[in-house]
This record gives sequence, structure tokens and C-alpha cells, in this order.
Amino acid sequence: MQDKNKVAQIKQTTIQKIDNYTKLKTFKELSKDKQEAILYLKEINPAPMPEGVSKENLENLFRHFENKQDENARRYYSKLFDDTKQHADFILDTKGKEGQARKEYIKAYQHKSTHDLYYMIVTENNDKVNVTAHPITEIREMIRHKSERASVIKDSNQAPA
Repeated sequence: MQDKNKVAQIKQTTIQKIDNYTKLKTFKELSKDKQEAILYLKEINPAPMPEGVSKENLENLFRHFENKQDENARRYYSKLFDDTKQHADFILDTKGKEGQARKEYIKAYQHKSTHDLYYMIVTENNDKVNVTAHPITEIREMIRHKSERASVIKDSNQAPA
């Protein structure tokens, strides 16, 4: 029962932060598709983290991408990245620094034991794949990310199978 309360509390915190943002002028100035993408963050029901990904693993993941660890460490997390790409909640059509078209696959996950929420972003840019993760405490970063990107091209109902 306590787990359900924590999940509900985390979800309510997310909704409240998004609702607060929607009252700002910056939100109202966004295009309709960006507004809808941000509002959809409230509706996402996060998937459970794949088996074997502990909170310590996630912390290592964040450090891993800061420090660019070896290829073996990257393979360990590939199941999380593959799931993000194959079952994305959002797919954003964006442009890279040099104007090249790319896609960003975004999926929400919930850790099984801590119930913390994370947003994973897998960016496909030609033959290169980049991964970013935002803990739920950084929902503002996720909102900023969506508001600065190009249009939302797919939602969870249209994501690739």
C-alpha cells in the first residue's frame, strides 16, 4: 500500500509541476504540438525498469555517459535503450547542431523498488546514438527539452513496435 502511495505522490508532483509551467507565458507562446507534448507528460504511465537495473546501475549509467566508459558497460544498458526506442512514449523530429534531421525517442520508466521516475531519451543521428536520462526531479529539464525541439511526430499510440 505504501508503494502505491509513493507512486501516486510522484505522479502528482509531476502533474503539479507541469500545471505550473502551463500557466507561464513561455508555455502559451509554444506551438500547439509542443504544448500537447508537454501536457502529455502528465498522461504517461511509466514502464517498469527492465529486470536487473538497480538504482545503483542507474547512477552508474549517468556517470557512464559523463565519462564515456568502455563498450562492455554500454552493452549492459542496451536493453533499456532498445526498449526506449522500440516502445517510445514520444518521438520528436529534431535538427542537430549542423542542421541534420534526427529523431529523439522518449520513454518514461519507473524503478521497481524506489518507484523513482526517469525519462530516457535516445537520439538517433545518422549512425550515432546518444542517450540522456532525466530523473523526475528534473521534470523542468524535460519540459525545456520538449519546448526547444521541433515538432512531435508520434505519440505512444503511433510509436514503432
